[in-house]
Amino acid sequence: MSPVNIVIADPEPETSRQLGYLIEAYPNLQLVGICADLDETLEAFRLKPVDVLFVDCQLPGLWGQSVRLPEKAVTTPPLYVAMSRTRQDAFQAISQFGTPIVTGK
Repeated sequence: MSPVNIVIADPEPETSRQLGYLIEAYPNLQLVGICADLDETLEAFRLKPVDVLFVDCQLPGLWGQSVRLPEKAVTTPPLYVAMSRTRQDAFQAISQFGTPIVTGK
C-alpha cells in the first residue's frame, strides 16, 4: 500500500513542526511538504501528488478566496483539513466548504 502523502500549509513554524512530528510517527504517512504561504503550497503540489492538505485558514495568499486551492493547481483534489485558532474562521470554513476542522492551534 502506498503511503498517504501529506502537506502542511501554515505560516507558523512551530505549529508545522509539531504537526509534522506527529505525522512522521506513522509509517503509512509521508510528509512531503511544509509550506508557509500559498506559493510554496502550490509548488508542493507540482512536485508530488498530495492526498491530504492540512491548511491554516489564514494562510497568506489563500484566505481571501477560500480554504481550497485553485482547481487548476491540482490534478486530484486532496482531503482538506483546515486548521484555525479562532472559531469564526473554523465555522466559516465548515459552512462554506464542508471542510474538516482542527481548532485550537
